[in-house]
Amino acid sequence: MWEAYTGVVPRRQHLAGYGRGTTNHIERFNATLRARIGRLVRKSLSFSRSQKLLDACIKLFLHDYNATKHPH
Repeated sequence: MWEAYTGVVPRRQHLAGYGRGTTNHIERFNATLRARIGRLVRKSLSFSRSQKLLDACIKLFLHDYNATKHPH
């Protein structure tokens, strides 16, 4: 147990998440982002010259991803 967590995280949540599948969906989405947005891949030729352009690119991807995955 890490000492830093004892004052922040309630005692009932001091269980490790390994093997319980609690982060699978997050890791899968991160892999999807890296696969579909070249700007997020290390040493990529497609990069953003500013944080503003990177933010816009990610927001556009998320909008399209959510609209096609969960249409209303």
